[in-house]
Amino acid sequence: MTPHMLAELRRHGLYDSSLMGADHPYEMEGVVEVPVQWAIDDAVHFKFSALPTDRGPPMAPGPVLEGWLDEWAALHRLGQMMTVTVHDWISGRAQQLVLLERLLARVTAEPEAWVATVGEVAAHHAASANAGRFAVAAAPPEPVEPRRLGRG
Repeated sequence: MTPHMLAELRRHGLYDSSLMGADHPYEMEGVVEVPVQWAIDDAVHFKFSALPTDRGPPMAPGPVLEGWLDEWAALHRLGQMMTVTVHDWISGRAQQLVLLERLLARVTAEPEAWVATVGEVAAHHAASANAGRFAVAAAPPEPVEPRRLGRG
């Protein structure tokens, strides 16, 4: 996230959904941020490329669904937002599609639940009484002087 990127998003009237700064929408330099969290991101659980950087094989969908349903129940009880991050190249497989179908069946069974795209959530926030209430400044880190390495 750079000042230039924020300026471009603002110029085009777009939102962002790549940060984890809160559990609700907020603004950064006039751009609505719809936050995400790692626990509800399919990549953390199912991405596997067999590279040495991978931590292990993909998880079974059952325990992931159980965790996501627990998260949904708690957030719904508190009247909070749940942003599920789904990558088509990860969750486009049969087992993950069944997981998503079961999750959506549970969520849509609640009459008060609103299932929306991130764009719809961002627009709703921008038009709500909370717009501007949780605004934060983008503060890029100060440059760090390189340390000299040497023997004492």
